[in-house]
Amino acid sequence: DMGTRAVYTFNDGSDRFHVYKHWDGYPEGAALFFMKAIPYAWGGTRFEACDFAAAFIAGNKNEGGGDVYFTKGPNHHGDLEYVYELYQKKIGGLMVKAYHVYWDGESNKTSKKRFFNGSLVSFVMEHGREEAKQRADEHWNLSPKKAA
Repeated sequence: DMGTRAVYTFNDGSDRFHVYKHWDGYPEGAALFFMKAIPYAWGGTRFEACDFAAAFIAGNKNEGGGDVYFTKGPNHHGDLEYVYELYQKKIGGLMVKAYHVYWDGESNKTSKKRFFNGSLVSFVMEHGREEAKQRADEHWNLSPKKAA
């Protein structure tokens, strides 16, 4: 089975950390991986690239090794399909830029096309499957709670 390879970059304005993930890098997978990282990251308004990169690995690493690990960046992988960048606006929440990577067999060059630029909440609600949306709802209290 072929993996859908992606690199996730965590950028806090002063530092950038990159994590490679071999499997399920399409947007539906990415939405869930971001949500699985949140419980391991500092909550609230504090966002540090080093912390969130480690949280991403903690939330998504399986026993037996491989699949998800630090990398020097997207340029160190010739077979990526997606690149994601997570950052925080000066005021407000986490933001995502998402790119689809295209390979040109004739020139042997890759190019990337951005297909999403907005809040992490919007990314999860637009691309995520049920588990990711449920985690987002619980984390950000998106659904109005019914009175008992």
